[in-house]
Amino acid sequence: MQERVTALISKASNRSVVSALKDRGDQVLTLPEPVGETRSGGNVSADIGSFEWILFGDIRAADGFVSRLEESEADLSGFDSVFVCSAGEAVADRLRFSEIHTDLIPLDVSSKGVLESIAKYCGGIETLGEMRFLLLFSGSGHFLPAAELTAAGARVVEERIWDPMQLSTADSRSLALVKGGAFDRFVFVAAADVYDLAELIYPANLHETLEGSEVIAEDSQAWGALRERSVVARIGKHSD
Repeated sequence: MQERVTALISKASNRSVVSALKDRGDQVLTLPEPVGETRSGGNVSADIGSFEWILFGDIRAADGFVSRLEESEADLSGFDSVFVCSAGEAVADRLRFSEIHTDLIPLDVSSKGVLESIAKYCGGIETLGEMRFLLLFSGSGHFLPAAELTAAGARVVEERIWDPMQLSTADSRSLALVKGGAFDRFVFVAAADVYDLAELIYPANLHETLEGSEVIAEDSQAWGALRERSVVARIGKHSD
């Protein structure tokens, strides 16, 4: 009988899951937690109030933004006049810890979904003209609607907050296997794992990469992060 191949992100908090899967006979395919460093300077240190909207594309962008604010001792009162859009509940949670309120969390975090949510919130796509948007993202790229906002007449500034390090040869091979669909199921222990995989496979999206495989979310936050990306998952445990 062929072993079932279970894929997941390998990090300290997931070690017990990896061990348990191996003990029960699964072949385990692990991907690394992306590592990198936060960029210094840039538009984040400028006047926050010069934008009507700030869009956060992922949790690392939120973490890096908060770190910059803390380092520069920036005045958070600028947020009183700015709308904040977070690409996912997990992103909003990171900002909430730093007392930054999120005004809009799209149910669909694709560029189309984010654009439609903002347009609806503002009263129509025609209202976005001449608004200034700051799009913050990390890693290899993002799915925020930069081109779409520009086409609507908005003024858009994009800024990468965090740079990823290059993967090792072994990790690159594991990633190639996942991109090629060489697994039967993928286990997401926490919502951060969803953002990790999204970063690793960019510019591919999660829906396409996980299509046809069993997807397990070990808690409601991970399930929600997958749903925001149109990935069908079930809440369960790796031992199921």
